[in-house]
Amino acid sequence: MRANQKLFMAMVAIFILGMAGIVYAGSNPIPFDPSGSGSGTLTSIFDWKPGNALSIDLTSPFPGTLQNGDILQVLYQANAGTMYDANNVAYFTNGNNGQYFAAVAGYEEKASLSYTLIGSTFVPTGATFSYVPNSPSFFYIYALNAAGDDLAGTGFTTGKMIMSATIVSTGFGSNFSLTLDSNNNIVISALDEFGTNNYPAITSVNGGGRSSVDGLITYADPAYFPGVMPLVDTDFTFFTTEQDAPYITTNPSAAMSSDGIANGDVVGAGSVGPVNGLFLGPNVTNFIFQADSSQSFQAPIHVIPEPSTLLLLGIGIVGLAGLRKKV
Repeated sequence: MRANQKLFMAMVAIFILGMAGIVYAGSNPIPFDPSGSGSGTLTSIFDWKPGNALSIDLTSPFPGTLQNGDILQVLYQANAGTMYDANNVAYFTNGNNGQYFAAVAGYEEKASLSYTLIGSTFVPTGATFSYVPNSPSFFYIYALNAAGDDLAGTGFTTGKMIMSATIVSTGFGSNFSLTLDSNNNIVISALDEFGTNNYPAITSVNGGGRSSVDGLITYADPAYFPGVMPLVDTDFTFFTTEQDAPYITTNPSAAMSSDGIANGDVVGAGSVGPVNGLFLGPNVTNFIFQADSSQSFQAPIHVIPEPSTLLLLGIGIVGLAGLRKKV
């Protein structure tokens, strides 16, 4: 009986040790070390500063317009803001100890428009977006020597890539609605309302929305994300709480990265025409907007056990084998 009790306790111990490297919950902290020395603080939220997103219409048969079913490529870039630990306490702000980080992303989505009768014409004033399956996508986090330049749109990809991921359809959702005045007219104001107006010749529709984008991690630098196992159910949700036009809390970017590797090779704010969002002009199909995002990680998160944990697990297995002989 005592041997059976010992066997049961050994099995419980092994089960606990085995589970020590797997965390299950709706949103889980992962180890992150801003210094790149491989230690790591359990981090629940990566809060990114307000950044830029550029929507490019890839398929519209009518240049200068957005149509139902159009496929759009979205390019995103932002500097890191604040990292929060497992207790949601801020422990790192971008630039601390000369350490800087940025995120860049790209994916394709399909537009579904909603219309409002303005005068005698039905005008698209809102849209929801669905993920395009099997389309090209990327998500990278870079460790940088300096923050990316929001106004120039460069410097976000010039450091060391420390995490990569692909975008997946699970949990994907996005929407955007135009702001209308009391007469149902689209509200238009300056594109750049953050400090100095760097684009005095460009105005913008007003509006806002939200998005949620899930990704599957394909690479995690162990010096910055110790123990994280890519491609083993390790995923994240990149939630944009605000995607707004015009720009209020950051500058519109003059350039974006086409693939998350090139340094500002796509024209940003200069590609939207005289009124951002109205697609005025025969070849204007771009829309640029401010995006304020945060990132959390989903269950299950598999973390490679430390060597000491593996040693204890091995001892437990050996002990279990010995107990079985006695039973």
